[in-house]
Amino acid sequence: MPGDFDNAEGFWGTYNSSTNLTGTVNGDDNGVISGSERYKAWHHLSLAEVYSGGFSSGTTSGLVVGVNAPEAAYASAVYCIVTGTINGDAENRVRFGVASDGGNNVGIVSALAASKMDKKLDDGDPSKGIVRVNASTYNNDNAKPNGTVCTNGHYTESDLSFVYASTGAVCVMDFEI
Repeated sequence: MPGDFDNAEGFWGTYNSSTNLTGTVNGDDNGVISGSERYKAWHHLSLAEVYSGGFSSGTTSGLVVGVNAPEAAYASAVYCIVTGTINGDAENRVRFGVASDGGNNVGIVSALAASKMDKKLDDGDPSKGIVRVNASTYNNDNAKPNGTVCTNGHYTESDLSFVYASTGAVCVMDFEI
């Protein structure tokens, strides 16, 4: 699995900021893309010639668009690989959102657009299936002002619905891989 691959250095050499900028760093092969592995994943995909782009394994302390994560063509969005636990199962997901200090947890599409993507690609339920909205864009006990949330609850709850009154870019999308 890219990022988690424990023999990446055997294939492409060991990354060194002075002597081997094109090398990479091994993952831990635990089946989950976690921690700095999410930044290595795009580099592994690029080295394997599965994804074009010259990403680096050298920057592992945070998301750097164009360096360790690809920029999307949509409204300054970025793709980031994240890991989460849903119903006790660890899963890897590609997150689609605006780059921020903590990754890409800033909304990118409206609730209506998110709903349409979810219905077209999956089941239309923001809390289930292979397409989900990210937890940072929900309304928990009305903690966020109206018009700034994607769903009416946390993505691990059942019976979620999109909040169509929110017309701005409030939804971060997760796609299971």
